[in-house]
Amino acid sequence: MGCKGSVLVVDDDPDLREALARALESLGCTAAIAVDGLDALARLEEAHRPCFVLLDLNMPRLDGENFTRIVRSDPERSSLPIVTMSAGKNKLTNLGVEAHFEKPFSFDALVAMVMRFCREVPCLEGAPKSLPGGDAPQTLESASDVESVRLTGTHPI
Repeated sequence: MGCKGSVLVVDDDPDLREALARALESLGCTAAIAVDGLDALARLEEAHRPCFVLLDLNMPRLDGENFTRIVRSDPERSSLPIVTMSAGKNKLTNLGVEAHFEKPFSFDALVAMVMRFCREVPCLEGAPKSLPGGDAPQTLESASDVESVRLTGTHPI
């Protein structure tokens, strides 16, 4: 049993991108990486559709808000699930993002999104309980309970 598909991770912080990629790979997912919104658009052009996009809001060149507007206006990609992350509250609910994580967030939050959008995850026995440097994670009742929440745990930012 494993993750069915890939997740596009979009963040300008190389340490966070690497930590998220490792966490996703520990769940059996393939992690595609992009350094900003322009890079993410290019990745969407060259690869098959990911399960979801994990998107930082504050990036150079093309930020998360404008990336989301572009994707939502494209009939072929408008239904692509987007989960935003930032150091603040979700300000994109009017653009139809599926969830928002306030940094720092827990490994459990990531697992919930994989369960929600990738449909199948491996047994989590022995999986890390938080992103590197993290505290004990918040337990989530179900993936559908995650909308816009501040989750415990830390990462290096």
